[in-house]
This record gives sequence, structure tokens and C-alpha cells, in this order.
Amino acid sequence: MNKNRLVKQTRCALLLYIVAIFVAMPLYAGGTYAIKDIATFYNFCTNFLSDLGRTTSHSGDLNFFSSFVFNNAMVIFGIFYGRFIYYMTNYLNDIDQNIASLAKIASIIACFSTIGVALTPADVPSLYAAHILFANNIFYFGCFGTALFGYLFLKSNAIDNKYGWILLFYSVATIGYICVMWYGPKPWESAHGLMVQASAQKIIFLIGFFSNWMTVKAIGLLDDKV
Repeated sequence: MNKNRLVKQTRCALLLYIVAIFVAMPLYAGGTYAIKDIATFYNFCTNFLSDLGRTTSHSGDLNFFSSFVFNNAMVIFGIFYGRFIYYMTNYLNDIDQNIASLAKIASIIACFSTIGVALTPADVPSLYAAHILFANNIFYFGCFGTALFGYLFLKSNAIDNKYGWILLFYSVATIGYICVMWYGPKPWESAHGLMVQASAQKIIFLIGFFSNWMTVKAIGLLDDKV
């Protein structure tokens, strides 16, 4: 596939993704784990991102507009970034292709998991377990795949080392977030726990978006045409 077209399309998908997430926030119908039955505004520190994709919000109100925007954004991201990852290693000839294949598989699983989150709203009881599995796999597989790509970027003579370090930083940050998920205060136990978990999720989400954007930039700069 033409690299310049791939990079431009992926950039557009990433921009649409991040804009759609923030557009979905004011459309959210209301409520959090801690405050139910009240249509409060979406709170950056006490609402999870997947709250945006619920068919019915925590307040019990229909959440159609927010869920439509959020879930479509997740699907678009998963498809376009997964496609980018699939073709990306074709433009790097001086890397270990075995490691690259492993990184590609892990990262594409993370992208498929993003789509899975969109297709399994957390408020549907029969889909809740699948939703949690997909949500966690975004970070488990994404962390592993990104770490491998960071290593490969550092080894490649065609890519500036700073892009490799950015990917490794995201991987380390993701490990920190996973520790918060496993060992941090639980969101259903206290308002403090909810704030810690929801805030940590937003931080890793933003770091992850930056990492994705810089990965696309690194490939785009291989011939300085994009």
C-alpha cells in the first residue's frame, strides 16, 4: 500500500477519534458509579471513557447520542490504526522481522479489542464480562506490542531514536496504569477509588493517543514527503 496515503488516512482517523471522544463527553446523559439516578454532567475525573458508550447512562437515561459518537469513534480507530500497524513494518527493512511480526500481532489484537469495547456496552449485563476483557486487552496487548515497536524503532537506522523512547515511555506508563487497575482503590468502593481509577484511565488514554500519533509521524517521515 502507498505509504503516504496510509499515513494521511491514519492521521485523519486519529484526529476524528480524539475529536469524537471529546464531543461525546457533553452529550453523555449523566451519572457515575458514585452518583446514580442523577443526570450529572460527564466528569473527567469520575467518569470512565466507556461510560460514553453505555446505551443507558448511570442516571438511567437513554444515552443514544454519546454512545453513537463514542462507539463509532472506537470502531474507526480500531480499523484504521490496525490497518496502519499491519502495513507499517513493510516500510522498515532494517529491523528483526520476527520481533516485528510479534509486535504486529499484539498491537492488532489491541486494535480489535478497541472495536470489541464499542460492540459490548458496559451496561448490558450479558456483555459486561466481554467488555471488561476487551478493555483490559487494549492495555495488555497494546503495552506489549508498543514496547516491541519501541525497541525496533531504537534499532532502526531509518527512524530517530526519540520515537522509540516515546513508545517505551508509553509502555512503562501502561504498566503503571495496569498496577493501578490491579492494586489501586476500587471504583465501586469509594469516591476516592473512582477518582483515582477514572483519572488514571484518562492520563493513559492521552499518553496512548500521543504515542499513536508519533508512531504515524515516525513512519511518515521516512522519506520526508508527509
